[in-house]
Amino acid sequence: MNVRALRRRATLAYSHWNRERKAAFALQFARRHNVRSLLLVGVSLFRLPTENAVEQRLVAAGFDVVASGLGQAADGPDFDQPTRWPNYVVADGCRLPFATKSFDLVYSNAVIEHVGTESDQRAFVEEHCRVGKNWIITCPNRWFPVESHTDVLFKHWKAGFTDEYGSITRLLGPRDLRELLPRGPRIYGTVLSPTLTATSSTGA
Repeated sequence: MNVRALRRRATLAYSHWNRERKAAFALQFARRHNVRSLLLVGVSLFRLPTENAVEQRLVAAGFDVVASGLGQAADGPDFDQPTRWPNYVVADGCRLPFATKSFDLVYSNAVIEHVGTESDQRAFVEEHCRVGKNWIITCPNRWFPVESHTDVLFKHWKAGFTDEYGSITRLLGPRDLRELLPRGPRIYGTVLSPTLTATSSTGA
């Protein structure tokens, strides 16, 4: 087995562990804050086996869930429909079509790095603040040596890095994330952590 294959296997093993860890954190947070209604922002359409693992754990926990994303329903037996979600709404995370404080918790997992410019990311955060009584935003840490989407080493440290499809538009480090947030929210993770997690709660 070559070095790239070994690195890919290690990355997938880490990804599974990290998703389980993020799900456990979100569930603990939700229970601590008596969450009943939950908005999932930026869910995908199950094209890969690892997609939506964290979000599916939250769905299975029995919350009143609405899932939102940019994917549209499509015809054909080989396409997984958004209707696999209990309640699916086509929505841009930077312009959510929901009333202020209409959900106990708004959750997005590794979405903010895909939404666009710094201005778009700020709008994304502001919508979490507006729609949710509590919220959690996670993102991969720009300064972790391995970029989790592409399995590359160090290349993502260069200014203007995007993946081959252009879907990763702006990776964030701890300082970048802090500058997008209002005063008050907590950030879990250090400059060397693989994942950064920002939270805000009505009890904080």
